Amino acid sequence: MTEREAGIESTRIGDELARMEARLFAGRRREQETFAALLDDPVRRQAVVHLYGPAGIGKTWLLGRLRLLAAERGVPWIACDLQYAVPTPAGVAAAIGDALRDREAGCDEADKAAEQGGVDSQLSEATAAIVRTLNALAGERGAILAIDAMEHGAALAGWLRGALLPALDRRVLVVLSGRHAPDAVWRDSPAWRSLGLEMQLGALSPQEIAAYMDRVGMADPVLRRHAAAWSGGIPLLLSRFAAQPPGREGFPDLAPLADDWLGGSGSPALRRAAWHASLLRVFDFDMLCAACGEDVPDPAAFAELLRLPCTIRDARGWHLHELAREALQAEFRAQRPDAWRAARERCIAGCAERLGRERDPQRTSRLLLELLYQLADSRLRAVLCASSDRRAHRLEALGAGNYPEVEAYLERRRTRPRRKAQSFVDYERDAVHTLDMNAAEDAERGRLAEAADWLALGLDAVQLLRDDEGRMIGLLAVIPIHRDTLGMLSSRPVTRAYFHTLTPAERLALAVPPETPAGWFIRMIDAEDTADARARSELIQEALGYLASGGLVLCSTPHPFYRELLLSIGMEEVHGAGHDDYGPGHRAGTYAADMRRGGLQAHMRKLIQRRGGQPAAQSLPYDFTGREREVAGYLLHGLTNPDIAARMYVSEIAVKKHVSSLLRKTGCANRGLLMKRLAGYEELLARR
Repeated sequence: MTEREAGIESTRIGDELARMEARLFAGRRREQETFAALLDDPVRRQAVVHLYGPAGIGKTWLLGRLRLLAAERGVPWIACDLQYAVPTPAGVAAAIGDALRDREAGCDEADKAAEQGGVDSQLSEATAAIVRTLNALAGERGAILAIDAMEHGAALAGWLRGALLPALDRRVLVVLSGRHAPDAVWRDSPAWRSLGLEMQLGALSPQEIAAYMDRVGMADPVLRRHAAAWSGGIPLLLSRFAAQPPGREGFPDLAPLADDWLGGSGSPALRRAAWHASLLRVFDFDMLCAACGEDVPDPAAFAELLRLPCTIRDARGWHLHELAREALQAEFRAQRPDAWRAARERCIAGCAERLGRERDPQRTSRLLLELLYQLADSRLRAVLCASSDRRAHRLEALGAGNYPEVEAYLERRRTRPRRKAQSFVDYERDAVHTLDMNAAEDAERGRLAEAADWLALGLDAVQLLRDDEGRMIGLLAVIPIHRDTLGMLSSRPVTRAYFHTLTPAERLALAVPPETPAGWFIRMIDAEDTADARARSELIQEALGYLASGGLVLCSTPHPFYRELLLSIGMEEVHGAGHDDYGPGHRAGTYAADMRRGGLQAHMRKLIQRRGGQPAAQSLPYDFTGREREVAGYLLHGLTNPDIAARMYVSEIAVKKHVSSLLRKTGCANRGLLMKRLAGYEELLARR
């Protein structure tokens, strides 16, 4: 019986793969709509589409989707992948010629061109041949030439601009996909800029992440939260999380992805510079030198680091993409644990020293956040590491124009509250911390917020968070403390409890002119999406910046997640300033950090001393044998199996058995996760 007689449709494996990928594809609606509009535009105002983004962001996946859009319109798609083609004009011309021949497009001219003698002649003829064929193929419908993995073809830009593209018919649309943004010539030339269209891919939105998880059948709400938080919306990482066997503990190891983020570079100097940069949220050459210690980075390696697609420059300075930072740090920690610990200590010392002499308020705020990151416990580190595409979000001060929007936002909190469960991942400890707020708590926060007061007092420290489409997705309300706000703060729910504890002298000290507030009351941090940890992280980080203001910083909350967060940054509960304004059973404390009169330096010294004085773990939470403890200790010091075997006078097979037992007892899938799980138990493992 044939397949057709049995009712089985005969297809190629590639066809089935394409169908499955189409079913699983989620997100990128705007990019698809933009590309469809280009295909439908008979004038083709843009001739070149620059599609770019970091490793794992889904460029190739999106190209497949765009190819389907072209196929639906009968537009031929010619693909060239520079991972497999020789990245020279001759090599690319040959690869495009092969793709055209695969379409049976009559590329005899390319065959003839390949027979021509002489390098220059061969190159010119090969380019001319594919140009003639592409232009003929375009016909009335047009054609697409898509070149993927452009990060391997940086040297091709001159040939593309000077030879290939100018000769193509306007009906041929060229898509250049890679990790790097278009170079200066593409952007600086008014002509090329007008003919080009940039599509920069960022992380998937919470809604797009949810759609993908629906498609792969991930139904468990806890797993969904953890997948969204761990992946940061990076499609490759979402796919790896979804591929984990059911019931497996922990997350996939990030360390093997380090090579991808480094663009496949084998330079030891670049890897060393990237490892140390991964310890810092924001870096410059001086901070990197401080982290490296005596092993000062080569300026050439630093320049190469800045050119990596995962290195981003924004208002904060240079920084690695959040997940590149975690992957590189995981590799650093796994391969050189002692060097990693020493470098972190140097980061703390260098940051504290710069903070002590900094006078610029904005730089002080950034350095403070950097130091808090270096000193952070697991919860704070998870919040500060939450992936956030800052280029896509913007803060906007409250004013008469957007006040109705803020009031509508708060009204939704009051009348349509929802449970919020936002998870934050500490990649270093492989731990998840979840802010879980039920609908009743959400409603109460909306009820107690007084946007009319904030507007009447002209509080520009009350800020809306908007996404890349301009929608309001969050709210940060920080109330300055001065003579004009004291009355409101002393009479309104949530804030009044603290001010009722003040003596007349203490109150008088706060009655300062509005131009120089005595401090700040962090009144509200809210993200509308029930699972958007990235937006909440951004608002929390903005609020933490007020610690650098040199004033009194206050916050009141009944929620244990926020309470632990405030205590971790050194704020202390104020005696007698508790209240029940959030309702019965929701007792809230008020927490303070007084940064007045040089308090910032004293506060930082306290945090550094507290970190140094943290009690060590008293017992190991695993039932290891004596030999297993010994192997674990050697692993934490970066020794390989042969090194451990030599130290213990046993065979490598015996060491492998001990490592397998350690993995089984700790529930870890690999050595990288095992070392993260055992970090902090070095002294206990050394006692043997």
